[in-house]
Amino acid sequence: MHQDCEIVPFEHSLASEDLIERYHDFDDIIGLELKPHEGLTSRDFRRKNLQITNPNVDVYTWLIMSKDGISRPILGRAILRVKNSQSPTYKQNGHIARLSLNVLHENRRMNLGSILLDEVVKKTGEIPFVKLLMVSSNNEMGWGFCESKEAKLALEQTVSVLDVSNVDWELMTDWRKQQEVLAENENVEFVFFEAVPEEIIEEYASLYTETINQQPLGTLQFRNVITPDTLRNRAKVWIGGGMKWHTLISKEKNGKISGLSEFLYNPEQPKIVHQLLTGVKQEYRKRGLGKALKAELLHFMKDKYPKAKFVSTSNTITNEAMLSINTRMNFKIISPLRYYEFEVEKLRKALN
Repeated sequence: MHQDCEIVPFEHSLASEDLIERYHDFDDIIGLELKPHEGLTSRDFRRKNLQITNPNVDVYTWLIMSKDGISRPILGRAILRVKNSQSPTYKQNGHIARLSLNVLHENRRMNLGSILLDEVVKKTGEIPFVKLLMVSSNNEMGWGFCESKEAKLALEQTVSVLDVSNVDWELMTDWRKQQEVLAENENVEFVFFEAVPEEIIEEYASLYTETINQQPLGTLQFRNVITPDTLRNRAKVWIGGGMKWHTLISKEKNGKISGLSEFLYNPEQPKIVHQLLTGVKQEYRKRGLGKALKAELLHFMKDKYPKAKFVSTSNTITNEAMLSINTRMNFKIISPLRYYEFEVEKLRKALN
């Protein structure tokens, strides 16, 4: 290990007040570097969210800290999220752990990332079912680090932002009118909700899984499997954490859900809305339904959250249909986003 640094496991419930403050100091710097357009949430908000746990995911955190000085600043952090056997998606994705690894800009190229990665790999020795580590990065330094460790580039996406002041509202109104056409000619109903109602949660989870996996996913081994419990846990974490989760669905004459569009809004970051999934079942496409859902949701955002100035979203670079819609809505790409996969055994050998 770097002689001037040490690895410290971090668990919020056991950490001292001083260490928690230093954790948030680090979090502030990394947050502003990675997502400068979003701004920071309050520390009280983040403290609350650190205390909300997902019973289906085990989380391990390590900090690399300087030994010098009274403050002993945090220089880097690794967070490993592992689906446990209680997870409804353990069978499909239990072998894949999500890894977040960050080092302060001025401390990069000092081997600190490798030290943290070595700690993560040691931990996987206690979790034999984990075979892959999945990590994302939006910058060349992160890509270079992953590639230097022989990680495999599995998926390329883009992060895009829509400036609400640049929206062509006339076009959005035209797209929105397709709702009226579908309602009148085909008896399609459009319904808003926050947490998914229990009476439709099984069908909605099935639709969500189907549509989210219709997008190109490159060579990622991870596959989204959305269950009713997944949706209930999202409500617990998101809504319970103080965020607003809004969904618009379309229901056909036969009562089946045909499409959905959703967004997440955090009152702590009032200027930005996060557009999440928009999806339409294959058999209900080519009727302007996707555009109608997105346009209606955008109008809803504008009316419900007038302080919001931007809408953020991400898309796979080969998802031509959604990229085309977003381009016409005036979304602008602000950064690339790459997903890499580390083979644990290969990485263990390389680090030894």
